[in-house]
Amino acid sequence: MWFWAISAISGSILGSATSSWFEKTAMGRWFYKKVENVYNWSARRYGFEILKAEDKWQKKYPNIAAKMLELEMKIKRIESSDGYTEYGYRGLEEIKTLEGRIKQMEENNE
Repeated sequence: MWFWAISAISGSILGSATSSWFEKTAMGRWFYKKVENVYNWSARRYGFEILKAEDKWQKKYPNIAAKMLELEMKIKRIESSDGYTEYGYRGLEEIKTLEGRIKQMEENNE
C-alpha cells in the first residue's frame, strides 16, 4: 500500500518537473500553443463555455480583484493623459532637481 502512495507522489513530482522543463523548450512552446489553439477552436466550434482561471480567481478573491481593477484603471488614466500624473509634469522635474541636490550633499559630506 505504501509503495503505491509513494509511487504516485513521486510520479506526480517528476511529471510536474518534466512538464515545467518541457514548457520552456522550443518544442514545448510550440506544443502548448497548438494545444491552446485546439481548445479555442473546439470552444468556438461546439459552443463550450470555458471558465478561465482568471474568472475563478476573481470569484475566490473579490476584494483583491476589485483593487487590481482600480489600479489598472489608474494606470490607463495616467497613460492616456500623455504622461501627465497627479503631480503633473512639474513633479518629474522636481524629482530630478531633488536627486541632483542629494548627489551634491553626498559629495560635500565625503
